[in-house]
Amino acid sequence: MIAYVIIFLPALVCLFWAVMHTVISPRTSTYGIVLALILDAMVFFFLDACYMHPGVSVNTMLFVGLLGSFVTPCMVPLMALYIERLSKGSVYHPLQAIWVVVPAVLFTAAIVIFMVSDPSKIKTLIDGFYSEGWISVRPYRGKPEYIYFFCTELIVRAVLILEVLALIFIVFRILKREKFKLKDITDFWWKGKRIELSKIQIKNIAVLIILMSTKFVVFRGDVRINLWYITVQDILISIYVFKFCYLGLFGTVKTLKLSEIKNSFIYNLNENNRDRVLFESIENLIDNLDEYKLLKIREKIGHSLNIEEEVPENVTKDNAKIAKHLVEVNAENMEEGSLMAKFHHLMIEEQAFLQPRLSLDDVAEQLNSNKTYVSKLVNNSYNLGFPELVNTLRIDYAEQYIVNHREAKQDEIASACGFLSASSFNTIFKKVTGMTPKFWIASIDKKR
Repeated sequence: MIAYVIIFLPALVCLFWAVMHTVISPRTSTYGIVLALILDAMVFFFLDACYMHPGVSVNTMLFVGLLGSFVTPCMVPLMALYIERLSKGSVYHPLQAIWVVVPAVLFTAAIVIFMVSDPSKIKTLIDGFYSEGWISVRPYRGKPEYIYFFCTELIVRAVLILEVLALIFIVFRILKREKFKLKDITDFWWKGKRIELSKIQIKNIAVLIILMSTKFVVFRGDVRINLWYITVQDILISIYVFKFCYLGLFGTVKTLKLSEIKNSFIYNLNENNRDRVLFESIENLIDNLDEYKLLKIREKIGHSLNIEEEVPENVTKDNAKIAKHLVEVNAENMEEGSLMAKFHHLMIEEQAFLQPRLSLDDVAEQLNSNKTYVSKLVNNSYNLGFPELVNTLRIDYAEQYIVNHREAKQDEIASACGFLSASSFNTIFKKVTGMTPKFWIASIDKKR
């Protein structure tokens, strides 16, 4: 009994999310297409459940086949339009609705043929086909019942197969364009890295298509034999429908982090996690803003708090260039062949500071000296510890790199400048310059 209830679960999940999207996300740019896809899927899953349920009458079965001839071919094109919208951010164009012509023609033809057919003969024909094969169909050739069967069963399935093949082509083209790697998914789940929303949704759609395609293998007469198979299948479909619809709330946002998904309802918090949730939410919002908007928000915060923009203690706006300046000044007064001259050549000319795991021992070894002498040399010459000097040189290099590579991601910048991770790069950049990399580039653009 429970199993026959569960087969309606995917339709109920779709109904729930249709209401949620209408209430929560009517302003997102993907609202219309997502809602259409959810409603179409809801009708499809309801019809499928009716088809599988043994207590459904003959008239209901015929209605299922009739409506299914329209609903089923609509689903895949809607998926394709949604994926294209996510990957390109394109707006809706009336010509994109041309795909609805095929389902409409099939549906109209099925209605007309059904009106001149005998419902009981249609039922006998369909049952005979699934139990005995084509032998049972031959006596009906040339009759309206055969044409109805041909339109609602064979042509619909053929159209669906062609649509799935077209969707696979579109998906592969998008994944190739966005340079998709399986590592992107694993890094998203296990390392908390950002990933394009389109990639997650493509994965969810691919799983749903595979699960839904297996439904065509099980016919109504086999339900009792494969009941638990169908039950597990519908539970899995419900899970992925839930995931797909939930992520649909994010509209056409380009990338997502796992923390953004967990904190999507930012006021769903308590006293124990309030600060963490709000901080992560603000941090994720900052990641999605461009430099100009970040600078405007920074100015607004300053006005709201009635404070002037000021540089943190012991930090100047040109602090990132202090170390390099000191090294160059000392280079003018150093003796050729001295330890200082060798240190200058290694750090400035050979840019040893770009080595991610550079240590004082490494420098001392390359200079054929003792790390104690090199440490004293750095402290006495620059009034900085060796780690501070290296990081400041890296930030000076990073400023030039950011200006010359505006499209570079933070992981790429961090790696190019000798940092082991984007988080350590952000922390040190802010410590040296007094602002995050995004604010820094925004302030540079404002001055220009």
